[in-house]
Amino acid sequence: MHDSEGLKAPTISIIVPTLNEALYIKRTLISLRSQEIDYDYEIIISDGCSEDNTIEIAREYADKIVVEPKRTIAAGRNKGASVAEGKILVFCTADTYYPRKWLKLVTSPIIKEGYGVVFGPLYPLDGSLIEDVFSRLFLLPYSYFASLLRFYYVGGENIAIRKDVFKNLSGFNSDLVTSEDTDLIKRASNIAKVKFELKAGVYVSMRRVHKWGYVNYIKFHTRNYINYHFFKRTYSKYEPVR
Repeated sequence: MHDSEGLKAPTISIIVPTLNEALYIKRTLISLRSQEIDYDYEIIISDGCSEDNTIEIAREYADKIVVEPKRTIAAGRNKGASVAEGKILVFCTADTYYPRKWLKLVTSPIIKEGYGVVFGPLYPLDGSLIEDVFSRLFLLPYSYFASLLRFYYVGGENIAIRKDVFKNLSGFNSDLVTSEDTDLIKRASNIAKVKFELKAGVYVSMRRVHKWGYVNYIKFHTRNYINYHFFKRTYSKYEPVR
């Protein structure tokens, strides 16, 4: 736990749901432990009963570890939030790299500008030049302009929310297997100010894209996005990729 201001309780709680993430979790946690910010923060691992050594690795870096048997990422995030001491909850994923100034950038609009929720861009961590260009020239501007129209395109890898707003919403919808992140932001926009922070980018693993292929990946997420925003339906299956 970082205690730069001598606070009795952390101002920010970072919550990372995990399930068999031994290959990726160390890199993620090191990046989270290296954040440059003037506020106290804690790291909470919410594990879905991993069968590898995810928890053993996490013990070196995490302040708290909890277990959530219901293996949906929404349930895992909610379980982590239930033990969080921070006034701001920050949701991450176990296969993502977080630049040193990211935590400051994603929480500053909440602390200094009165926003209730902030989310940021996703960039490929281990992708090709084409994937990087696509994310920056298409996904980034689309996510920004879609957020202005409240047709949010959100990645659960990069969300900050005031705890009181989160509690008012009863957290993530744990019955959703997909689009639980977009659903949270959409509901939050009815009671709080939401900001898409362009500067708070993170770098996500492209393992699912590479396993599924571009066509299947884009088709799946495009359909899911349309189904959620227009028909309030989402896919009920999302196979783990390790």
